[in-house]
Amino acid sequence: MTFLTPHLPFHDPDSERANGIPHPGALPPPGSHLVITDTIPSPGHFAVYHLVSAALARKRKVVWVDFRGEGRSSWETVLKKLGTPLPAPSSGSFIHLTPTSLPDPASSPSTSTSSPPLFDETTDAPVLKPTYEALLPHIGASASASASASGTKSEPQSESPQGAVDTGAVVILDGLAELLWMGFRPVDVGRFVRSVFAKVRSTRGTLISTLHADHLPLTSSLPSGYSGYSGSTVSASVSGFGFGVGSDSSAAEAELLERLLRMGGGGWWRVSHLASGRSGDVSGEISAASNFPPEGTAFPSVPRSKPLQYRLETNTVKVFPKGTGRGFL
Repeated sequence: MTFLTPHLPFHDPDSERANGIPHPGALPPPGSHLVITDTIPSPGHFAVYHLVSAALARKRKVVWVDFRGEGRSSWETVLKKLGTPLPAPSSGSFIHLTPTSLPDPASSPSTSTSSPPLFDETTDAPVLKPTYEALLPHIGASASASASASGTKSEPQSESPQGAVDTGAVVILDGLAELLWMGFRPVDVGRFVRSVFAKVRSTRGTLISTLHADHLPLTSSLPSGYSGYSGSTVSASVSGFGFGVGSDSSAAEAELLERLLRMGGGGWWRVSHLASGRSGDVSGEISAASNFPPEGTAFPSVPRSKPLQYRLETNTVKVFPKGTGRGFL
């Protein structure tokens, strides 16, 4: 169930309907990079679930790099409730990589491929090269090609609004802030993401990066005269707005976010909690900005001064304009 599409649609010229009318898409266009930030009180998992559901529905291969250590079983439970069961591990259409910070003396080639080490065995220094090397073979292949290579039968490819047949994988780098907490430098994580994005873009894939950004000011606390994002100048606004950094960890998160946004090539979704605290009708807020997307494409734009609000429910997510609450629904 793609519950965010009516509110945060993407546009790709290749996905236009036969009559020439642009069709709002649930997925970022091929060759683009979407950055999703959240806060610890209001995790942005629901936005990732929305994108994964859309990708699987369009027969796009999904590669999930699970830096959070969340595990496949949690996604299976949630996505099943949302009406999009995960494909079987043997299908090749959903790849789950779990980089690990723990040494494994009994590691095998298959284990090191699906769970690459985050620390060098000899020097104990943080490393991302094994993760990059484990990720490379999965970038670019379509879900049908992966299924054929693994010897499983795939469903016939049907035409979809976003041309799933000629696009690469949807790669999700989930939990980049957790790398900072382990001792990785923002510059090294930024270089890793840049390298992955270059490969994803060359194969007409889509990159999604997620990280915590609790250092950012809440949308509800912005000055009344603040106009929000300005077109596709999100990168400039990041360096000039003033994040209110108050600790070493916040400074590292701020630096990493700035490095990711300066890559351009897509957009930014900001998920945050309410400045007023918890609410039974509102789980949090989400705003969006374009960030120099690929030529001819369009990313959704929702000003930070007028964010959308959302409420998490058992089988879906309700999204509505700020301040309308249940009255809008």
